[in-house]
Formats: sequence, C-alpha cells, structure tokens
Amino acid sequence: MSPAPAEPTTALGRPDQGLTPHLGRPRNPELDDAAMRAAIKLIAEDGYPALTMERIAVRASVSRAALYRRWPNKLELVVNAIEAFAGSRTNLPDTGRLRDDVVEFLFALIRHRSADIETYEGLVSAAMGDPELGARCGEILMVRFADSFRTLVTRAVDRGELPAGTDIDLLATVGPALALYRAKTTGKRLDEEYVDRMANQFFNPAAASTAPASPATGAPGTGPAAPGTGSTGSGSASAPQ
Repeated sequence: MSPAPAEPTTALGRPDQGLTPHLGRPRNPELDDAAMRAAIKLIAEDGYPALTMERIAVRASVSRAALYRRWPNKLELVVNAIEAFAGSRTNLPDTGRLRDDVVEFLFALIRHRSADIETYEGLVSAAMGDPELGARCGEILMVRFADSFRTLVTRAVDRGELPAGTDIDLLATVGPALALYRAKTTGKRLDEEYVDRMANQFFNPAAASTAPASPATGAPGTGPAAPGTGSTGSGSASAPQ
C-alpha cells in the first residue's frame, strides 16, 4: 500500500489552511515561500511604499512572470504573506511566573530580531501607512501579537497568580499597544530596559501582593502606580484627624 501523500504546505512552511486563493497555476510552496519572505524582508528594510513586484522577484530569485501568475499585484502578495505570518506560532515560555514569562518571551524576540519582532513592527507600520492594506490586515497583526500575551495571562489566571476575574482580553492588549505606541511616537523598537519596565508595571502581580501596607489606609500596597493614578507626593494624602 502506497504511503499517504504529504500534507500540502503554504508559504513559511505551514499547512495549507485556506489562505487567500492565488490566481493562475497551482501553487508552488517553495516559490510562494521565497516570494513572501522576500516581501516581508523588503518591507522591514525599506517600508511598504518602496516595495515593488520587481524588487520582490529579484530578492526571491524568481521571475516577475512567476509572481504575476500567482498574485495580480503587491497588495495581494503582501496580504497572503501577512496571513501566513499571522498563522505562525512562537514557542512561549512557561516559567510559572507571569512577569518572567513576559520578559523571556519579549527578550527572545529582541535577541533574535529576524524571528518575529522586526517583521511584526514592519508589517504593522505598513498596514497603518496604507489604508487598503490596513483595512485588510491591520487587525490580523494586532490579534497575532495579543494572542501570545493572552496565552501567558490565561496561564497566570489558571495557576492562581492572577484573580479569576481578571480581564484577560484587556490585559493581553497592553504589550502590543505599548510596543506600537513606542514605535510610532519615538521611532524606537522594544529593548530590554523597556521590556523590564513594562513587565514590572503591568505583569508583576507578585510585587503588588507583597508591597507594604499604605500608611494612609492600612491596605496592602499595589506596587508601581499605574498611569493616571497620580502620585503619593507631598499634599496628596489627607492629614491625620
């Protein structure tokens, strides 16, 4: 009995799960992979406006005719590349502590830039800069990054590190939102110092539970003050009665 045929794969080496259909001849996974990787790298290097089908063809070492048999234009090619990228999954740490999970996850991306973080930032920037691409793919990208945080936060709730009533969806968007805001307002990418600050402020329930009691209320401290909560400087607390 002959062996079963191998499962079809798509660009970036994942099983075919129904990405946006191509035009023309049946897909060649190797060509698809080369073209999509080339497009993503070019976007990360020079931005979406500078991307052309000719530049993709040169970088991927394929002919323009081969690209146009599969995609009518660069938009459709990049949409497929983003769909494939969003379908990928990164191995997430499971240290037993939320703060350490978040730090290890982001440090790994920073130290291996080619893996995810530059790609994510470049594609998000492209989606935000082009209305049509943003309408097609902006939400896909934000959901992809937030899904990793959602997994880490869900684990923390399951093991009792965070309360059962934690708003997991809201907390899962904090990391992606801060990373995007930093990139758009300062032009800076995530670095280890910023990741430490983020993790200590938003993903460190142990610090909140062990903080000393508040002198004014006698209640347990809450760790570093969240943005918008004000300070505890002179004149901020009521005088003893």
